[in-house]
Amino acid sequence: RQRQMCIRDSLTIKSSLEALQESLKDKLILKLLNNILTNLMRGESLAQSISQSSPTLPDDLISMIDSAEANGNLELILKNMNSYLERKNKFQQKMTNALIYPFFLFMVTIVVLNIIFTQVIPQFAVTFADANAELPAITKTLFSVSNFLEIHGLKVALGFLAAIIIFISLRQLSTFRYSMSSILLKIPFLGLLILQANLNRFTRQVYINLLSGLQLDQSISLANNSISNVKIKSDIDMIPQQIRKGNSLSQSLKEVSSFPRYLISMIAAGEETGSLVTVFDKISNQLDLQLENSLERLNKLIEPIIIVFVGI
Repeated sequence: RQRQMCIRDSLTIKSSLEALQESLKDKLILKLLNNILTNLMRGESLAQSISQSSPTLPDDLISMIDSAEANGNLELILKNMNSYLERKNKFQQKMTNALIYPFFLFMVTIVVLNIIFTQVIPQFAVTFADANAELPAITKTLFSVSNFLEIHGLKVALGFLAAIIIFISLRQLSTFRYSMSSILLKIPFLGLLILQANLNRFTRQVYINLLSGLQLDQSISLANNSISNVKIKSDIDMIPQQIRKGNSLSQSLKEVSSFPRYLISMIAAGEETGSLVTVFDKISNQLDLQLENSLERLNKLIEPIIIVFVGI
């Protein structure tokens, strides 16, 4: 944001970066700025200076800057990149805030259940055993679970930890990630939320890529890197190649099952009228609104769902 404002005020790249140095405190970003300035002094372009720096920015963002420099619209692209990153960060924060409460409540529930099964129920078991009372089946089941956890509780905890480690290890396999991504998309409500979030990032980045002057196939290819769901990413991965063969974007997207048909109709209209950049801007704004509504519903639904779960 500050970089875009400096350009708007007609400061040179060197002057604007030096001005940024004085206003920032983050050591990592300051290191990035120092490296960029050093590379700029050697005569490199801004995009090349960033790509050769350590730390650096993602390749898709560097490509936007590189194309924007070539087309002379760097201020406009930085403004849209800022908007894109702010929206992405806002979504991540809302998701985190929505999950903090259920995660905390779930952990408290696990601790409380552990105390009940290992400390409280065994005392009742002794009392009923002394009284030689005939117990209902559900009470016997509770006593059996309590006894099992007292004896094998450590093994259960270690097994749970091993399952987490195995799951993390399996996530390194592309086939496992693809399968998990496909399953998540089929879960009611959650699948729709994941789809909207990924398509929102994808369409917004395509819009910025096209605005910066990148070709359509390259714009799609770079924007596909912003998609986190492996299945959606895999489905869109072949689109740039089909565009190079002469197919239209809308025709190619019809083969992507996860891409909504009404969005394809809007893209087809944009191709016919030559206003694809404007159409992607409108699509991303529309998906923004849908995502906001979905997050609001999630925040309202998740609390009663967790309360019912804890109650059971």
